[in-house]
Amino acid sequence: MTAPSFAPLADNLTDFCKGIEAALNAAIVELAYDGFPARVWFGEQDKYPTTPSYAVEPVRKSRIEPPNMQRVYNIYFYAQVICYLSKIRQGEEVVREQVDRLGDKVEEILHRDHTLGGLTIDLIVTDLESGYAYKQDSKYKAVILTVRGLSREGLPC
Repeated sequence: MTAPSFAPLADNLTDFCKGIEAALNAAIVELAYDGFPARVWFGEQDKYPTTPSYAVEPVRKSRIEPPNMQRVYNIYFYAQVICYLSKIRQGEEVVREQVDRLGDKVEEILHRDHTLGGLTIDLIVTDLESGYAYKQDSKYKAVILTVRGLSREGLPC
């Protein structure tokens, strides 16, 4: 017996994260700040040459056992989108507010298409954490968004 097909749903974490990267790149103009263009990266970088920068970082893939014997599994993908912004001609308070707003913008962009271009059944930003990140002796204001995607996979019986 063959497995049910759910193509083109994502079945691996890399495709899920590349879908997030593509969604953010499609809206790159909206992610700019104060005249500075944004960059989206797949995975963390040691140093960010410009800000705002956005890193899409794979976290994990979880397969949930089916409630029946048909071997159709729900797959949950988890990724983080980390938004970095450095002090750009403005005070710390203004930059803190702006990076938080950029985090909200990322959430809005990702929620526009809960299927992530057909890669997922559902997608949701579950957490948004505001804070700081340090990269090679540089301090950045940062927001970390946790993104969860739901896919489905049929395994051979």
